[in-house]
Amino acid sequence: MIRLMIVAHSILANVFVSFVNLVMKIISICAISYIGRIFMILSLFTEVFTNKAGNYVFHVKKTDQYYLISEKNINSVGMFQNLLFNSISVAIIIGWLAKLSYWLWVVIGLFMYMGFTVYFNKKILPQLPAIKNEKAKRKKEIKFSKGKVMFEIVVFFAISIGLIISLFYEPLNNSKVDDSIVLLGAVVAIVLGIKHIIYYNHNK
Repeated sequence: MIRLMIVAHSILANVFVSFVNLVMKIISICAISYIGRIFMILSLFTEVFTNKAGNYVFHVKKTDQYYLISEKNINSVGMFQNLLFNSISVAIIIGWLAKLSYWLWVVIGLFMYMGFTVYFNKKILPQLPAIKNEKAKRKKEIKFSKGKVMFEIVVFFAISIGLIISLFYEPLNNSKVDDSIVLLGAVVAIVLGIKHIIYYNHNK
């Protein structure tokens, strides 16, 4: 009788362990699948161009899938395209003004990047109609938007001016962050601004 109880207990224990392992595997597979769906599309692996019909097309390089951009979502797609730069810029500005540690700069940048990535994949992307490759043929001459380029020039120089002023503004000058980092950010913004000015003069 005791032997039967021991054998039964051993069998039940093995069944329970197997069941737990099965549940954990199912949870892991579901979690990986869910994360894969959320972060399938990252801004680094996408591009926007104009097709021959004059429409803006959102191209996912990883899957070679094309989506038609509507007027309603063009700003969201544009922000997604520049998300890495925007996240870094916001993290630097907030980190400097709030006198935060370096690791908090990274947290802020990652939070903004991943947060908007999730939002874009869950809310914006499903609204974009997928199109076939035949309708996504690129236009030879991409339409030049003077207003957009001028706006980007103003933004870059505004960021550089803000960073330079922060170096001389007394309440902010006591930050633990090295001035060289702020100066580097200002230089990068100035370089990008000059680059856009050259592009503007070349295409106007």
